[in-house]
Amino acid sequence: MECQRPSRVTLESYAAGSDLGAHAIPRSLVVIMFLMMSYALLMLSYAAFTYNLQYSIITSFDQHVRIIAPYIEIREKDVLMSDFSRMQSKKDYERIYEKINKIANGNNLTLPENPSYNFWAL
Repeated sequence: MECQRPSRVTLESYAAGSDLGAHAIPRSLVVIMFLMMSYALLMLSYAAFTYNLQYSIITSFDQHVRIIAPYIEIREKDVLMSDFSRMQSKKDYERIYEKINKIANGNNLTLPENPSYNFWAL
């Protein structure tokens, strides 16, 4: 009695609807698909995190500028907006917030906590 070895499943036979079952898909193909899906999920998670951080930084800045706006000249507000738009580093961010905090403290204003600043402190 001769034992028959099951034939190897090709993508063509699998796509054609061959009823060989999931166990017949080559393990290397499953591993590659898993790695590709994991990488895609990682990239999507990273993108969502960075967009959320950027949104938090921008909305917090806008809120703080609106709070101090009645206590500064229009030109000073424009300079703050320009500095924020040209920001390239953590140091630039800290300089901008030093100015904002100085104005707020000088006018007895309380700024809501800036959640993005806590991130920079990590």
